[in-house]
Amino acid sequence: MKLKIALLAFGVLLYLYPTPVGLSDNAWHLFAIFITSILAVITNALPIITSSILALSAAVLTHTNIKTSI
Repeated sequence: MKLKIALLAFGVLLYLYPTPVGLSDNAWHLFAIFITSILAVITNALPIITSSILALSAAVLTHTNIKTSI
């Protein structure tokens, strides 16, 4: 449980961290969601399907426009 809370905190902090020079806000936010999802799978905090669905949901709920991020 502590690992899941730590990953969630990491993801939120990374999402709120200022965008690096040369990246759009959408690209940075998508990166934060993606890396948090990957870390959840690597650390066995969540199964891959759960992590994928949560990442997609987070992208939709935060209005991260995937088309302009790529």
